[in-house]
Amino acid sequence: MRDDVGDRSHLARALLTHAVVVYCRASHAKAIERYDVGVIGAYSPEQREAHKLIVNLRNKVIAHFGPGENWNDERVLYLEQEHGDGITAVHYRTNSDSQVSDSLESLLDIAIPYVKSKESERAAEIDAELSRTPELFDVISRMPFNVEKFYDGVPGGAENFWGPKGFTAERTVKSTIRSD
Repeated sequence: MRDDVGDRSHLARALLTHAVVVYCRASHAKAIERYDVGVIGAYSPEQREAHKLIVNLRNKVIAHFGPGENWNDERVLYLEQEHGDGITAVHYRTNSDSQVSDSLESLLDIAIPYVKSKESERAAEIDAELSRTPELFDVISRMPFNVEKFYDGVPGGAENFWGPKGFTAERTVKSTIRSD
């Protein structure tokens, strides 16, 4: 890392990139493996425009490293100098933008409660199906979840799963009682 830039600009760039990528993965991804919860339908028209801007930033600048609007600037230079001519390239990238941060905050203020509500609805649907079809518990018991294997290589992953901020009754979306 260059000494004249400092740690904070790199941290700001990393945090903004991560925030945009994670937001888009949750709200925009078209992958078959990801369920679209439809959070965009909960946005106001202004928030939908902000959403489009964030997605465009991810698609055109961050993920595919295009120029965007004043986000990236790359140039190839031919330099004539006393000790010899040469070709080089220079690059500039904006590290962060308060408007993007404000837009993300506004979108997440709506998205997080919306997704939690959908999570509760889906849990209630699963619970109702388990109540109607108790033999599903047999299927579930044949596919145990191995916490240690799931978190293999993640420092503290398995320990935190069961810990005070992990899988607890308070964080359970829907409690289910197995009827035998």
